[in-house]
Amino acid sequence: MTYPFYKPYEIDLELIPTVIDTLSPIFSYRSNITFSWLEDFEDNSISVEKSGSNTTTDSLFVTDDPDHVFNYDGLANQFSGQVVIPSGFQIFENATVQLYDLPRRGTEIFLEFNFKCNTEFLAGIYPVTGSFISGVPIVNFYSTQDDNGKMQWKKAYVSLKEDVNNPDYSGADFRIFFNAQTNGDLEKQIFFDNFKLVHF
Repeated sequence: MTYPFYKPYEIDLELIPTVIDTLSPIFSYRSNITFSWLEDFEDNSISVEKSGSNTTTDSLFVTDDPDHVFNYDGLANQFSGQVVIPSGFQIFENATVQLYDLPRRGTEIFLEFNFKCNTEFLAGIYPVTGSFISGVPIVNFYSTQDDNGKMQWKKAYVSLKEDVNNPDYSGADFRIFFNAQTNGDLEKQIFFDNFKLVHF
């Protein structure tokens, strides 16, 4: 599937047999899109909070450790979000503080973010229509540790269109949530950066 929010990258190039060409495309967003939620942690604030009735740990904080900040350069990228989950049976969950009125009618809606982790976690939505709120898990993410045990940054693109357009959630506003359930002798870690809730 073509990601709908990027402008196409176009270049005129004469292809010559046996010649190797190197392309370095630069992508940019279309001008007619809306970012309902942006969180890059660079203002040292957090737009998510503890959520979930069974949550045992709430440890998302801002880190400036160059070894853990996404694309750390000391200027534009100085901070990322870090979650530290203690050993033993634990449930971590954070959701956006704000509710979002997302478009219907089959409009493309995506959640983008960068992450690295040494544990499984999931992303989902809370459709809020009344006093009873039930989370809807959408996608699981797994450890990004390489063969040397080092966590590697990954980029996620999560389509929310199908779930937001569910007739059961007619009239609902939405919160985005992240949940991890762990059990072991060692603490677990998740790092986040560059949350974007984007749609036309």
